[in-house]
Amino acid sequence: MSNSIGGFGGRWTLDKLECVRLYLAAYAKVMMNQNFKTAYIDAFAGTGYTRFKNEKSIPAGVFEQEMAEPEAEDFRQGSAQIALGIEPPFGKYIFIEKDRKRAHELEKLKEKFPQRAASIKIEVGDANAELARLCDPKMKWGGRRAVLFLDPYGMQVDWSTIEGAGRTKNIDMLFLFPLGMGVMRLLRRDPVQIPPENAQCLTKLFGTPDWQKEFYVDNDQPSIFDDPGTDLGRVKAATPEKVANFWLKRLGDAFEHVSPKGRVLCNSKNSPLYLLCFAAGNPKGVTIMNSIFKKSTNTTR
Repeated sequence: MSNSIGGFGGRWTLDKLECVRLYLAAYAKVMMNQNFKTAYIDAFAGTGYTRFKNEKSIPAGVFEQEMAEPEAEDFRQGSAQIALGIEPPFGKYIFIEKDRKRAHELEKLKEKFPQRAASIKIEVGDANAELARLCDPKMKWGGRRAVLFLDPYGMQVDWSTIEGAGRTKNIDMLFLFPLGMGVMRLLRRDPVQIPPENAQCLTKLFGTPDWQKEFYVDNDQPSIFDDPGTDLGRVKAATPEKVANFWLKRLGDAFEHVSPKGRVLCNSKNSPLYLLCFAAGNPKGVTIMNSIFKKSTNTTR
């Protein structure tokens, strides 16, 4: 995803993109001598670029050369461009973007990567709907393999989308789960205080209302104003670690193989922002991704 419109990346963004790059490179080499049609699917493709607010804080030379124009020097290649630069190439590149302006920017990638132009397909639409179509049980996935990158702008991914990808048995999925930037912000101290629309959003993401049982416990701390026997309700017991573990457990219900811990991406204050997680139908993918996740940086834990 590129957050170049209305947002900025940071060091954690570089770490995320590096994980994606390393896995795509390893995947491409593994699939090179196998007789499968391969695809890279970027469901929230953005513009193809990622913008950084403070370029001085970003080490130079992490990815390929930046755009030459001085006015664009704070832009770097996003996941779409990283995928297009991988050798050997994927058979097809499917970029999904709901915003037409961003989709228009993606079209320019055909000019920047002319050798890949015929393989690039840009779908303008809702990611959940487009992925439902691609992962429809009627689709024949026997001779196909794909890597799916889900990097939403918020909490737009539905559980049905995760289930659909897992059902194919042939999709390797990298998902930037909205840990601190989404779920933790919606969880109030008292579950009664959660607006219905937010509770519905959490249920759609997790695919079950059981998050209420996981993240809240009976309140056993009465105040001096409470009468004996008063129902004190429930109180939040969720921590980023507990939310991450619950999500990874749910992910295991949709995919046969899941990286057991994923990788927590943190801001400069070491506060968790996202959980980059991985799931696949083939255990070899998890072995590769586990190795990538183990590489430590000061933006993860």
